[in-house]
Amino acid sequence: TAFEVLGDEAAECIGRTTEFLYPSRKDYLALGEAMAHAIAEGKEVLRLDQAMRKKSGDVFPADINISIFKVHGEVTRVTGIVRDISERRQRERRLQEYQDRLKALASQLTVAEESERRRIAADLHDHVGQALALARMQVAVTRKRVTDAPTSVQLDQISETLYEALQDTRQLMFDLSPPSLNELGLSAAIADWLEIQIEQRYNIETALLDELDDHLENTIEESAQAILFRNVRELLINVVKHAQAKKVSVHLKNPRDRLKIIVEDDGIGFDPEAVPQIGSQEGGFGLFSILERMDDLGGSLEIASEPGKGCKATLTVSVGEKR
Repeated sequence: TAFEVLGDEAAECIGRTTEFLYPSRKDYLALGEAMAHAIAEGKEVLRLDQAMRKKSGDVFPADINISIFKVHGEVTRVTGIVRDISERRQRERRLQEYQDRLKALASQLTVAEESERRRIAADLHDHVGQALALARMQVAVTRKRVTDAPTSVQLDQISETLYEALQDTRQLMFDLSPPSLNELGLSAAIADWLEIQIEQRYNIETALLDELDDHLENTIEESAQAILFRNVRELLINVVKHAQAKKVSVHLKNPRDRLKIIVEDDGIGFDPEAVPQIGSQEGGFGLFSILERMDDLGGSLEIASEPGKGCKATLTVSVGEKR
């Protein structure tokens, strides 16, 4: 079988070293060194991936299993089983390419979703919000002309209902897409979200420490800002849902051409090793989504937490010309 795979004949192999089986002498010596280390460490089996060469000159990736036989502590024989894994490597490459496309698609979907959120928020402002405001003004004009008390009370109630609907519409607009993200940038949008969504709505003390260089923030593409804001928003929502925190802070800084966003709370904390695996059936898809989006940006998410000592989540991404 070995001869069929390699293309050599038995007579061509007997009495030779195995160097002719490798693409280069360097590869040949590297495997020899790996065998020497395995023998020195007392191992009986060595497994590794190694490029091999056929008689035709074609090079193929191989999975090599080496068994080391000893008699009275001395190595007497070494048997190597070489398996051509070209097809497996091709499948792995196709799978990796597919995963990369899925990641890119996920990021594109996030950007598209944020764009659609902005469009809906703008429509709510331009149509529903304006219509409610105009209707309230018309009720106010009519109220001044009415003299009988029952009708006046009804008009006041209608005006109050319109006011509540207008406030709900404005809140919905902000939930969909804070206008400050497009008008003023990432740090301003985070500041608004902290104040309005976290502090005012849930009575959690908030703080924002913004150390970003203005020029650096301007180099971050709009799509990347949308993804980063989405990730910060999800981290803050996790704090509200799970942390039982009284304080939460967001720290933005840019050491050595990197953007760091640190979300830290004083909540109950947790043991990262004890929670369900991120993205498993037990949960963790929020963090999994953040990890995937950060990976597509070439960045990372790090979680540091202990029971009773709060949680610190750090988003890191390289920045530079239009990153």
